Amino acid sequence: CGFSCGLSSPACCARGSVVYLGRVPRFASRYGFAFLVVLALRPVTARIDKAYGIVGYERNDGFVVAQSYLNLVEIGITLFYFAAYLRRNHSRAVLLAFTVSLMTLSKTVLYFLVDICMGFGNTKDADTQSFILLYIVPSGVWILFPGLIVLNYGRKIARALKL
Repeated sequence: CGFSCGLSSPACCARGSVVYLGRVPRFASRYGFAFLVVLALRPVTARIDKAYGIVGYERNDGFVVAQSYLNLVEIGITLFYFAAYLRRNHSRAVLLAFTVSLMTLSKTVLYFLVDICMGFGNTKDADTQSFILLYIVPSGVWILFPGLIVLNYGRKIARALKL
């Protein structure tokens, strides 16, 4: 789990920055620090969210493991996106960016819903301030940026299909 989660985070950041903002240098100069902070908070977030900590490991939480396998699928789609982008195959790049961003968005919303349906079983031990600052805000990045990408490229796809 930790291996694939660790791999997917930088890939998701890179994908989101290149796809939404258009190019790597602009992202790195303006927004890179914010994403590095989100990545640096990952171990702290794991202390707030028991599913990613030792508790999740000991209870053999299958959802977290399954989600991590989907992270690997996302990385694969992201690599295909970069290949299409570099080859200037913009139609394919848009479709791949839309697909992988919708996966990230859906997976993150589902993850929140699972915790809510469990009565906040993974996060109930956190105080309110830590819950908001170290769980909701960093995880919200995985809703905000993929959501913006889905909206942006969803419109482009709809226009191209004349829907």
